[in-house]
Amino acid sequence: MPVEQNIKRWALYKGADLAGITSTDRLAGAPEGFRPEDSLPGAKSVISLGRQYPKGLIDVKSSAAYFHFMKQEYIRLEAIAVNLALYIEAQTGGKAVPIPADIPYENWNSDEMFGRPDVSHKHVAEAAGLGTIGRNTLLITPQYGNRVHLISIITDIALEPDIAIKDIVPQCPSSCNACIKACPVSAIKDGRVDQKTCRSHAIYYHSRGWHYYTCWECRKACVNNL
Repeated sequence: MPVEQNIKRWALYKGADLAGITSTDRLAGAPEGFRPEDSLPGAKSVISLGRQYPKGLIDVKSSAAYFHFMKQEYIRLEAIAVNLALYIEAQTGGKAVPIPADIPYENWNSDEMFGRPDVSHKHVAEAAGLGTIGRNTLLITPQYGNRVHLISIITDIALEPDIAIKDIVPQCPSSCNACIKACPVSAIKDGRVDQKTCRSHAIYYHSRGWHYYTCWECRKACVNNL
């Protein structure tokens, strides 16, 4: 069985719902410092994994429930990713680096409230054929809409990439602006989200010291959710 198939089957067996592979040359347009080879010198491939979460969390009234289980999914993804990295190294003799699904990341602009991980998980996922990036700037998958969380594993092993579907199966209807209209602070503009406007509205700081997101209207409004 080809090594690519073994890697994806192992990831799915361990709990991922989606798995795809891209070559690093598909990500050459990423900003300097945020390309796969900036994290792992000699990187040749990136594996993208996704996990779906319950449909009910889209409609749940409790912000605490939505945010808590979103964070739990990141923890599960990271456990799968670090074990997949070990599996790749054991099977191929190469090196593999899992990139955190969410925080921590080093790049943060406090004035603009804008952060960027070492690689963009949604752009890796799009390049690996898991879905396409919609107008709400979230990855939209054929199987689950945007009800997915993502993680990436970089390796210096050259793997056969999967077919990118962004030019084959466009997810956003050309006339649909549901996510843009749903945003209560008009943060989605020109194919990007104004993170400062979004975060200033959506993050609630509890008096007991924790914080959570209180708004996911752009995700909720997406007509592609299944």
